[in-house]
Amino acid sequence: SNLSIFVREVIILIKTPVFINLTIFGNILICLAGGLFYLLENGINPRMHHFMDAIWWSFSTATTTGYGDITPVTH
Repeated sequence: SNLSIFVREVIILIKTPVFINLTIFGNILICLAGGLFYLLENGINPRMHHFMDAIWWSFSTATTTGYGDITPVTH
């Protein structure tokens, strides 16, 4: 069926080195950006209470136009 062909193709894609490398690189980049945001904004930004808030900001900024619930306040 078409669904089984689709699933098979997705599994083949997920196993390719390019997909794996891009996924790892993207996650590292999001974590590094979140860590830097946390270092710069911790104690200054009233909307950031935990490290995971910084990771959320990084993730939402990298994957969408951002939700605007957490924004930088420092220059």
